[in-house]
Parts: sequence; structure tokens; C-alpha cells
Amino acid sequence: MSIPRSSLIWNPFVWLAVLTMLFAVESAAFTYHGEEIPHTTESLWVFSFSILAGWWVYSDRRARAFGAPFEFDAFVVFAWPILVPYYLHCTRGRVGLALGAGIWLLYLVPSLAAWGVYLALAN
Repeated sequence: MSIPRSSLIWNPFVWLAVLTMLFAVESAAFTYHGEEIPHTTESLWVFSFSILAGWWVYSDRRARAFGAPFEFDAFVVFAWPILVPYYLHCTRGRVGLALGAGIWLLYLVPSLAAWGVYLALAN
């Protein structure tokens, strides 16, 4: 079964994955050239990731008809490390906790890419 392109373009998780790859490449490039990653770039990464995580939970919550307070989406933006695994656990059970850990790992990918380049150049 094929997924229509228009649904992929507006899928928040696709944007989250693309954003993660872009920031990972940028972090690795800065590290490769011996530069420090600018503070504004790190701030943009945190802000963008939290906004996209909130958008993803919002769209998934509507698709699954998960009842939550009106402010839940705003809370997700500000406290995504706690609320995304909570939401995933409520909607998917134990599998949701593993998915929540996967979201945490996705957040760490740019840092891991920079550390990988740093360790490769150190030898």
C-alpha cells in the first residue's frame, strides 16, 4: 500500500527526522572544521525540536481521539522530554515507552554525530 506524497509532506514526524538529519550534518561539519557549535544554533535546535514534537503529538492525538486538556499541546512544547513518553505510554502501552526512548535518542543524534566526528579526528 502506497502512502500519498501529500500526507508525507505534512507528517510532523517526517519533518522531525529531516530537521534532526540537518542539525546532525551541521554539528558534524562544525566539529570537523574545529569550530564550536554556535549557541544560537543549539537554541534553534531545542526550540525547533520542541515545536515539531508538539505538532506531532497534536496531530497524533487528533488521529487517535485521545482526550486531553486543551493546554496539553502547549505543555508538550515546553516539557516534551516528560510528556511525549507519557503520551506514547497512554496511547500505545509498553511499546510507547520504547518509542519515547527513541524520541530521546532522536534528540541526541546531532550531539552523537558531533562526538563521532570529534573522536574520529582525535585518533
